[in-house]
Amino acid sequence: MNPVDSSEMVFISSGEFIMGSDIEEIDLIWEKFGWNPGEKKFTKGEQPAHRVRVDGFWMNRNLVTVVQYLNFCEATGRQM
Repeated sequence: MNPVDSSEMVFISSGEFIMGSDIEEIDLIWEKFGWNPGEKKFTKGEQPAHRVRVDGFWMNRNLVTVVQYLNFCEATGRQM
């Protein structure tokens, strides 16, 4: 439980995964779904596929509610 707002949290263990896609994979996806080839340019930010390692971290089990976000904004002086 988060001691600040009592929201239920879960621990995500550290690990590695492949982030992104190679152009060959993107080509297969575009062909499979018949998407407009002109929009492939928007996938440049996810290339190339690469290994990422993350440390373990805590995150809320459920989506953040508007009330929780409002409380966060008030506590930190941020705007909604």
